[in-house]
Amino acid sequence: ATVVSAILFTFVFEYPGGIANEFLGSMHIGLQNWLSPTSFLVYFSIIFADSWKTTPIMILILYSGMLRVPQELYYAASVDGAGPIRRFFSITIPNIRSFIAVSLLIRGISEFNIFALPLILVGYNPPFLTTLTYELFSSGISIYLSYATATVLLAIVSVFIFIVLKIGGGRR
Repeated sequence: ATVVSAILFTFVFEYPGGIANEFLGSMHIGLQNWLSPTSFLVYFSIIFADSWKTTPIMILILYSGMLRVPQELYYAASVDGAGPIRRFFSITIPNIRSFIAVSLLIRGISEFNIFALPLILVGYNPPFLTTLTYELFSSGISIYLSYATATVLLAIVSVFIFIVLKIGGGRR
């Protein structure tokens, strides 16, 4: 999915004939070189492409959580006079907080895996592409740096798991 998304967005953000530049041209706005490593727009392009790739799974997780909320709670709250915003914050959010925690955990861990997307979008550009994964890929690292990196990654995953357990609460 990452490679397909990256190739798709190279066509979207292509200079000068990409879909994004065609849209800007139809609005009489100047063309942009979205994927230039010296441009600030390259960060937007990578964030947009990565969000496009991971949004469907997040929506599926949150939607499955929303299907689990009993409809009787919404009916009782509306009878008591709660509006839609009040029902959302008082009923929906507390009932799907474990699903929110799981989706945040998956999204947080997937951010450590972002390597191929910037590499395909921007190309081999060492000053720009300085993610942890890329540094480990490109440098001849020592065994001690490998141990340190694995320890840090384990610590970060442990923190994410702790947050999920704290936000998700106990079982009912």
